[in-house]
Amino acid sequence: AETYFAAPADEPGALEVGILRGVVACRRGEYRAARAEALRALRARRTGAPVQTASALLLLGEVHGYLGHYGRARGYLERALGVAEGLGDRWLASEAHLLLSRTHRAAGAYEGALRDGLAALGQKRAVGDPL
Repeated sequence: AETYFAAPADEPGALEVGILRGVVACRRGEYRAARAEALRALRARRTGAPVQTASALLLLGEVHGYLGHYGRARGYLERALGVAEGLGDRWLASEAHLLLSRTHRAAGAYEGALRDGLAALGQKRAVGDPL
């Protein structure tokens, strides 16, 4: 993936590589490294890379959710959702809703978990995501 995204040698591609590194780190439980990659992507964006902004915000939300910082996680995820909706990117919006649902559930906010889970399901079906 790194070779694929780095090939265009543009800033969005470079940001995507960093975000992917962060996702891998997050899935390995390396939350500090994941957070650093997401923050680096947010600070580096100068050319208006809104998809990468949303992806970095999703990653920050996921990391803070795993750390039990549910309020902070929701803040990042709601910002990511706003960016995704502004772009009309239903897949990114579905990911934001999915992570919001998981965060609400972990925090014991079951109404929010159900609301965002159903929103994620509807959007994933609409874009053909088999998840």
